[in-house]
Amino acid sequence: MTNTGVMLVCLLLGACSDDGGSPADGGTPDGPVGDCTQPGRSCFAPFVCRDDSFGGKACLSPVGDLPTCKGTPAGQAVPFQPTPGGAVVHWALKPGCVATSHVQALASRAPAIAAAVKAFSDVGCSNLSLDPPAVLEVDPDLGRGERRIHFKLGQPLSSSPAVATATFEVETGRVLTAVVTIDPKQQNSITDADLLELVGLCVGLAPAPQGTDSVMAIGSQVSALTAEDDKAICALYGSPTYCGD
Repeated sequence: MTNTGVMLVCLLLGACSDDGGSPADGGTPDGPVGDCTQPGRSCFAPFVCRDDSFGGKACLSPVGDLPTCKGTPAGQAVPFQPTPGGAVVHWALKPGCVATSHVQALASRAPAIAAAVKAFSDVGCSNLSLDPPAVLEVDPDLGRGERRIHFKLGQPLSSSPAVATATFEVETGRVLTAVVTIDPKQQNSITDADLLELVGLCVGLAPAPQGTDSVMAIGSQVSALTAEDDKAICALYGSPTYCGD
């Protein structure tokens, strides 16, 4: 597998939903950039606009609403990504499907990106649903925690040709947004297997040890989800979900 990577960004913000465009605490879906107290900047379920740790207002989980998921279940070959506090990085399922998108400049890779997204969305025992990718030129709105995985061209903040950056609420591990940045000079070196790995990183899986039968295995070029990958996704997003969201 190409040396892709993941960057986990801890922010005390929140996420919006695609449940008909209804914010959790009122307001309208669109508005000027600003905090969640401004018109049109409302938070979306399961987040609410409340005091943050810095004396301001931000989109956060309700007080006391803390998923109990920590660590990777015993016997699971593909690990989960942990927050600094040990919680598992994951998308809340209450709002419904997670949107996905890519910039027009990645049109030649659109079928492969769509196939990678569909592979994770189609895991039968999982409740995580990913919408087919749309063509969008803008990053997800982090200020509102836009519920979207976005593929774009740019210079990754590492030596890797592509990096998946998941931004999450540190106390709960709930993902706000996720962005995959691909080096335009190396985009042709990104394989279909790499794209699967990048989507896996965005949904909460972590790199697996070399030799693991998984798209997440270090150095692997497995081009389809394996039984170990399905097991991990079903553990995280099955019924009941590992994090209770």
